[in-house]
Amino acid sequence: ERPSKEEACPALHCKAFLAYYIDAEKCKACGMCLKECPEKAISGEKRVAHVIDQAKCTTCGLCFTVCPDKFKAVMRVTGQQKRELLKGAKR
Repeated sequence: ERPSKEEACPALHCKAFLAYYIDAEKCKACGMCLKECPEKAISGEKRVAHVIDQAKCTTCGLCFTVCPDKFKAVMRVTGQQKRELLKGAKR
């Protein structure tokens, strides 16, 4: 059963209900996500945590896939977390 538009996707698989977020405390600015993002939705510099532009992100998940396991800085968020993230991006 699919979640409604107001709900979250607990399995974190429904693209329409996901957003990707880079945790600034975990990001080591290695540049892997920045290089791989096909939409150029990620910005950042050396020694500065990277940021995903939610307006450009197509939720393809490449950033999540390429982020080194030792950092695990890219997170999939849904539901309330996603709404809060998108609300913050509009400011």
